[in-house]
Amino acid sequence: MSDHHHRPRSWVSFTNERLIHNQRLRLAIVNMVVLALIWSVLSLFVYVVLRHETKTGIDVRLEQYAFRVITEQMLFPNTMPIPSDSQGGDDVSYTVWLMWQGHVKWLEGSSLSQNLLNRMAYLATNEPGASVFFDAKQGDTDYRIYQQPVSLLNQNLIVQTATDIGPEMEVLERLLLLFGFAGLVGIVLTMVGGYTLGLWTLRPLIKARQREKDFLADVSHELRTPLSVMQTNLELMLRHVDDTSEESLEWVEPLYKEMTRMRKMVDDLMDMAKIDAGMAGANFAVFSLSDVCDQVAKLYAPVFAERGIAFHSEIADGLDMAGDGTRIRQLLFILLDNANKYTLEGEVALSLSKKGGAIEIRVRDTGIGIPAAMLHRVTDRFFRADAARTQNSGDGREAQRSKNSSGLGLAIAKRIVESHQGKLIISSVERVGTDIWIRFSKKEKIQKRVPM
Repeated sequence: MSDHHHRPRSWVSFTNERLIHNQRLRLAIVNMVVLALIWSVLSLFVYVVLRHETKTGIDVRLEQYAFRVITEQMLFPNTMPIPSDSQGGDDVSYTVWLMWQGHVKWLEGSSLSQNLLNRMAYLATNEPGASVFFDAKQGDTDYRIYQQPVSLLNQNLIVQTATDIGPEMEVLERLLLLFGFAGLVGIVLTMVGGYTLGLWTLRPLIKARQREKDFLADVSHELRTPLSVMQTNLELMLRHVDDTSEESLEWVEPLYKEMTRMRKMVDDLMDMAKIDAGMAGANFAVFSLSDVCDQVAKLYAPVFAERGIAFHSEIADGLDMAGDGTRIRQLLFILLDNANKYTLEGEVALSLSKKGGAIEIRVRDTGIGIPAAMLHRVTDRFFRADAARTQNSGDGREAQRSKNSSGLGLAIAKRIVESHQGKLIISSVERVGTDIWIRFSKKEKIQKRVPM
């Protein structure tokens, strides 16, 4: 037997390692770029909204302050109004106001520079009837200014209120820096995390690629033996071209057997390819499962009788299901054929029943069983536990029969069951026998999946 069966399935070549590394790096970069774009858009949106809300709050405060100045001027026209901050809770020390009547009438907050006063005077002179907000800067201090025209006691006055918005702007600038720093840290962490988790993301693809490599290796191994036998026998025939047909028969017979085995293997591979490609569901229809089981049981009864093995069948009547009747028949052939191969004496039983709304098929034999360590691998392609079975059975007939197995039977059976949304359960004890259960969903649920 080739060494490839003993090679660990997790083996990955150096070329594949580089391919995986490059793919993980690409995924990490893509994740980083996507996160950077999302974070930039969200940060900009939050910053713009907060800036707008902050300025709106400042504008409301300035309007209220101007209203209080005007109100006090109406009540006390000959005195300089000093609005109280008890109602709105405004910090008067950071708010200044001016009242214009061609020139400054009153000024609260003499810390304003002449340049800023000139700008405010220019606005009051050139746009006397406009209620406007505008920003101005005095040194390192930012101001928000509001102008409100008002008519008091037959006088056209202009009230302007200003407030220092430096603290608010400083908070917004720090928030912007925080967004930038957090985004940079997030990008770095995304790069590292994306590369680390990239292996987990690529694991299904790695497994699929590994299965493909294992499949090619298995097929090559399985075909190498019959091809070698055929080549050897053909060489012998070529060396003895003068022999009679009867003398050449001993070389022709192995050729025929190996060709038959190869043909069966190719057919099995074709079946697996069709099922894996989803073609198994193309012929779904409601059919009588009871009739299919009964027909297969009648076909196999003589086979078991010839070998002296008792065969029992207990098939419930009237059980229908939606699926591919041909594939279900193939499934039963596989299970009964395995029972025939690995049961040297005793009995084989086939049953069909309905339990709890589910349909259950059961095939039980008293064969040599399957080693517990290999039970989880019996549905793998090309897997055969022949050596262990032969050793435990102590019967040369078993070894001879096992040579005709391609190791694809239970793998095909598993895929047929899965294509019908069923469940395959295998229980086996060495030298006691094997028990296989197949459970299909409720009939009503299966019919919903039948193609129209």
